[in-house]
Amino acid sequence: MQNEMEMRRLADELIAGFGRVVGIEEVAFDDQGRCDLSFDDQPMAICVDAAMGHLHLEAPILEIPVSPSKDFYQRVLSDNLVSFSNGVGCLAVSMEDNWILWLDRTPIKDLPQSAFEDWLAKGIERAEFWAKEIQGWVNSADPSMPAEQAPIQMAQPEVVFRP
Repeated sequence: MQNEMEMRRLADELIAGFGRVVGIEEVAFDDQGRCDLSFDDQPMAICVDAAMGHLHLEAPILEIPVSPSKDFYQRVLSDNLVSFSNGVGCLAVSMEDNWILWLDRTPIKDLPQSAFEDWLAKGIERAEFWAKEIQGWVNSADPSMPAEQAPIQMAQPEVVFRP
């Protein structure tokens, strides 16, 4: 419990320092440890998980498409692996919120203000990159389901029974 309180205190100091840098003194985490912001047109939440000792970023980058191209989710998963493997966050699908998200996290302990601000700036850049990148994959000439299904071929001639 003591460690959680310390992690929350450190996170509160980081977000307050960020608020001073950008000139918005009111920037703070809410009771659930979430701070929702928007950078240009990119919404992003900075969240604190004091129990785990991490801060994380959550950026909605695309509403879940109604009719994505047939390889859309394959591309999302493939690029998710690359992003995660390179240590620069990951892509996720939130069925509850109906969004594809970009996520990242960093430990709170020993995180200096400058490193926090750098992590946040890079996070904004990555979220904006993924928002543009994924938008291009949504639609293509090949829909996920064929427009017309081929007629079913019966092995035996059709038989109709009438009473």
